[in-house]
Amino acid sequence: MRTLPKGAYDPASVPQRPGFRERGRMRRRLRYLREVRELGFRDLGGLVFDQHRFGRPNETLVQGKVAAIDAIDRESRALGTALRERSDYTELFVAGVSACQRCGTLHPSDARYCPHCGLAFAGPRFLAGVGASDDQLGEPSAPGQAPLFDPHSAPAPTAEPVDGTQTPPGGPAHDGLS
Repeated sequence: MRTLPKGAYDPASVPQRPGFRERGRMRRRLRYLREVRELGFRDLGGLVFDQHRFGRPNETLVQGKVAAIDAIDRESRALGTALRERSDYTELFVAGVSACQRCGTLHPSDARYCPHCGLAFAGPRFLAGVGASDDQLGEPSAPGQAPLFDPHSAPAPTAEPVDGTQTPPGGPAHDGLS
């Protein structure tokens, strides 16, 4: 029989009607397990990639990592069921990385176009509850106030120099030495 680490739950013996304190412990354990599972996924992916890159497959090592992630996943599912937490899928958030809304390809969050399907990421993007929706753009947010933002009404940039000098129609001014 294997011994469990302190604070770990055996998936077969997770209490189905935990008390107040036990629920708190279970929630903390579940948060921890989710983080450990994510690190395990990253570790497994890096291991498989390196094995492929260097041409040294080690199926025993991969199976050991998969078994460890499977044990973590079984415990977290048992805790989630006991806590009556329902999550259809997990959406990861990593600063600086976004996913295309059309094809799901990962790209830098400052990209202007999707590298896979070419979808333009132009225009303002608002966070839920923070900014206005696309329907509200250009409409006053309150009577008497200016519109929030209208990208089509922005003045076009001018090509005039800041110092007030004019550029001749033929191109940039020359000093006559060439």
